[in-house]
Amino acid sequence: MTPEEQFIQLVQMHQALLYKVASLYTATREDREDLIQEMVYQLWKSFPSFDARAQISTWMYRVALNVAIHALRQRQRRITALPLQHTFDKSDEPMDQQQEEQWQQLRTAMQHLSWLERGILMLHLERKSYSEIADIVGLSTSNIGTRLHRIRSKLRQRVNAKQ
Repeated sequence: MTPEEQFIQLVQMHQALLYKVASLYTATREDREDLIQEMVYQLWKSFPSFDARAQISTWMYRVALNVAIHALRQRQRRITALPLQHTFDKSDEPMDQQQEEQWQQLRTAMQHLSWLERGILMLHLERKSYSEIADIVGLSTSNIGTRLHRIRSKLRQRVNAKQ
């Protein structure tokens, strides 16, 4: 299999990962599509230097988050808030009314987190280990634990303030 075919196969296998990251950092479908295109381009540029010792998903998350955060910094002057209407793909299981309300509260509270905090929380919700999250965002494992604790505190304060 050629490197091009390998790359295409990897992107197809992990397209949900790219969609989730792009959805977290964009407000419109067009912006999301543009961001995904930039992510794929940056993945392609760095594909030859991919170190096979790391998991492919870890590498892809790292590139995708870096591209998303960079794009936001470039647009920071124009954007003041990002709605999180469709941040994560919900599971195929239907939610009851209480679960839907909790999900809405979480999304609303997440709007007040920084870009990095949103990324860390997304990875945590994806059930990534602290070590994997640290590899993806370039922080130490202990720093991830500390940041997640602070993120949870911020979210609790936001949700409790609304009640």
